[in-house]
Amino acid sequence: MNRVMTYLGPLGLGALLAGVLLRMLAPDQENFWTASLLVGLSLTIVYLGTKWKELANLTRQRGARYGANLGILIALVAGIIIAINYLANRHSKRLDLTATQQYTLSDQAVSVLSNLDRDLHITVFNRKDQAQVALDLLDQFRYQSNRITVEVVDQEAEPAKAARYRTSTEANIPFGTIVIDSGEKVERVSVAAEQDVINGIIRVIKEGKKKIYFIEGHGEKSVDETATGLSIVKTKLEESNYEIGEFLPLQSMQEGRILVPPDAAALAIVGPQRDYLPAETEMLREHLEGGGKVLFLLDPENQGAKPNLVAMLNDIGVRAGNDVVIDASGVGQLFGFGPEVPLVASYSTHTITQKFANVPTVYPFVRSVQGADAPPEGVSVTTLVSSSDNSWAEDDFDALSQGQVSPDEGERTGPLSLAVAVTVAVEQPASEDLAEKAAGDEGTESPDSPDSSGDASEAAAEPEGENAPEEGPREGRAVVIGDSDFISNALAGAPVANLDLFLNMVSWITEDEDLISIRPREPQDRRIFMNQQQQKNVAYLSLLFIPVAVLITGTIVWWGRRQ
Repeated sequence: MNRVMTYLGPLGLGALLAGVLLRMLAPDQENFWTASLLVGLSLTIVYLGTKWKELANLTRQRGARYGANLGILIALVAGIIIAINYLANRHSKRLDLTATQQYTLSDQAVSVLSNLDRDLHITVFNRKDQAQVALDLLDQFRYQSNRITVEVVDQEAEPAKAARYRTSTEANIPFGTIVIDSGEKVERVSVAAEQDVINGIIRVIKEGKKKIYFIEGHGEKSVDETATGLSIVKTKLEESNYEIGEFLPLQSMQEGRILVPPDAAALAIVGPQRDYLPAETEMLREHLEGGGKVLFLLDPENQGAKPNLVAMLNDIGVRAGNDVVIDASGVGQLFGFGPEVPLVASYSTHTITQKFANVPTVYPFVRSVQGADAPPEGVSVTTLVSSSDNSWAEDDFDALSQGQVSPDEGERTGPLSLAVAVTVAVEQPASEDLAEKAAGDEGTESPDSPDSSGDASEAAAEPEGENAPEEGPREGRAVVIGDSDFISNALAGAPVANLDLFLNMVSWITEDEDLISIRPREPQDRRIFMNQQQQKNVAYLSLLFIPVAVLITGTIVWWGRRQ
């Protein structure tokens, strides 16, 4: 019996060690490592129970007391380390030391994830050993929101889990596909990139798509043009769950009035080269005053005079200058731009630009756009972007075409407003107007109608409960900027924030403020490229000169110590 008890100690320690190793190497095998730990702990307690007399005698020795003190100290240190790790896991903080903040989510991603109003289950369809890139990204997502769960599915090993998301024409879901499931809506993403996955999440959480109509017929930039057009902008808007349409106003005229498409979330006027007709400007004014949303990107008048459009903007408190803003600060030249292309890093605290501190945007041949000193009642105009102090509004287009860029007397000097945001209060009909309308409607009813004798005031009363009409638009919104080239393909894909600024403008006028942010940047290629001679020099330096220098230094030190 005593011999059996002698083996209990090593067996117990062995079982404990096996349980710890299983917990570390195979955490999913919970039954095995839990049983191993319990068995090991039980055997160890039984063994120590048979040795209680020896343990009691051992505690009376001085060495045992020192050992006990040391053991207590070790236990305290271990407890502190465990507590720190526990707190770190519950309240973790990340520090990204990469030059381009490669492992830090963009403002847009943080904004979207922090405001999730539903649980999302994200499934990565890939082999577990090939899904690490996606898991690293999604781990950052889970750090920002506890409403996200992540699962990796190898459809070859678990075909049943993939069956739910396969289409009728698919034999298998392509490897690397990321599926975002809210329980009601499912979206797929084919690339494990932050922008792609965030756009997929936006498409899941947004109900339906808002449609933006780009007005055509006046020489505006085309959303389908891939050279100098807006094809990049169109792609980015569609990725953000917007639908793009084209609108020719004169084709929508009925009874002398132009009707705006009823599904238009916003209208966009981008770089017209010809002026709008009075009926078209009247349509824009009525649309804004009725709570509509319009985006105006108007180039200087030397690229096509637009007096009717300028007059319409003047009526809503916006002054579009007949000039080109020149910036002689020299900041733009550091980036390869001339003085006729202002580089801006000064923005207002408006919702559109509140996160744009020290983020550059550029505007080639931009006109000044500012709010009126006394805008009409119910209209509010806020400056978004301003040029530097060392700029002026050049109004001599002939001198500008000849390269003569110097401020003349009487020309306005900077800082000059380049873009403004406008809100137009919607006039609500008075209660007596509602009563008159109700009375008129009552008069048209049949005399036999049981409601024909009702009180007009009762008819004018607003219905309650489920039959109450939805609240109408409270304000029209517009953004006016004195340049359209700043979002053409040449600059929309450049390493400046022009595209972010435009997308924020669209998000604001369509009342999608939760999408306003700065989007992620593409990682910079920081590789060093060397020619053959440079490679040889590096090889000689690392394989010959540095080792020889270390050898010589060591020899000198050794020789000096012998003296």
